[in-house]
Amino acid sequence: DLDPWLVEGDYKVVANLPYYAANPITRNFLESTRKPSAMVIMVQREVANDMAAKPGDMSLLSLAVQIYSTAEHVVDAPPECFNPPPKVHSTVIKLTPTKETRIRFESAEDFFQIARCGFKSPRKQLHNSLSDGLFIPLEDARSLVEQTGFETSRRPSTLSLEDWQILYDVWVKA
Repeated sequence: DLDPWLVEGDYKVVANLPYYAANPITRNFLESTRKPSAMVIMVQREVANDMAAKPGDMSLLSLAVQIYSTAEHVVDAPPECFNPPPKVHSTVIKLTPTKETRIRFESAEDFFQIARCGFKSPRKQLHNSLSDGLFIPLEDARSLVEQTGFETSRRPSTLSLEDWQILYDVWVKA
């Protein structure tokens, strides 16, 4: 039998995560069936910026974090705050998990399949990334993007969570 504190009640995560493992650790907490009520974590500054990015600068990490939580910058910690000073800048970020995912999907695996494909070549136009990632003809990918009502010239980083919802819904219908 597990101790009650392991299976009941709220909990928070406060951690200085190892930078090489910050992404999978964060996603495991946010995607678990028993989420923390808050996560206050120190990560490499670029990772924190990525987690809290707005449309225009979004990445697969931004999308993954923001589907499950809101991200809020707390404070930067420059290298001179540590002894010995690291070669990177750090940031403390607060993630507050949402009760419901901010994108509706039948299967997280299916949603992230199209998201990974969309970000496969993030500097390419969305239809090119989808064609490469989904292994479908370019015309089919262009048609898929056109069905969303988006400009076919859009890049994956410009899509908001609402836009990803539209793309996912169109893809499921197709």
